[in-house]
Amino acid sequence: LLLVGMICSIGLFVRFTFAFFAIPIVLLFLYTRWRASGNCWKNVGWNLLSLALSFLTMSLLFVTIDWYYYHYLSPGRDADVTICKSWSCYLDEFLATVSKYVVPWNAFRYNSKATNLAEHGLHP
Repeated sequence: LLLVGMICSIGLFVRFTFAFFAIPIVLLFLYTRWRASGNCWKNVGWNLLSLALSFLTMSLLFVTIDWYYYHYLSPGRDADVTICKSWSCYLDEFLATVSKYVVPWNAFRYNSKATNLAEHGLHP
């Protein structure tokens, strides 16, 4: 179950439309686990919790890696970025700029704008 959450996170960060393909499969997987547990709703809650925690952990790892690379290690980084010397400084900067590094959300926002679709065209 932890692996399913991790795979869903990887798929979503590679291509945000992966969610449309993964949701029916994950729901079927959860349904079969519910049936195997004797229709026990308590087990469904624990399954959802472990799936969500593994998904969120992997997603946070991806966002943190992207943030660290593009915020500090990228050759074209902003000149006004200060190099932190403590964990609290890293955490403050991360929370202030994290929205720029959530790849699926940014891809969805970019592809939702009509001007961007007009520039790149629609796929058949």
